[in-house]
Amino acid sequence: MVLNIGKSCIENIFSLITVLKFKYQIKLTHWKL
Repeated sequence: MVLNIGKSCIENIFSLITVLKFKYQIKLTHWKL
């Protein structure tokens, strides 16, 4: 149970970082256009 919580926590952080990167890339492309 503890391992599952830790794994989900890491996955949540990883997904959050990827989402932030995606939004940042969209902002950069909008500024370039």
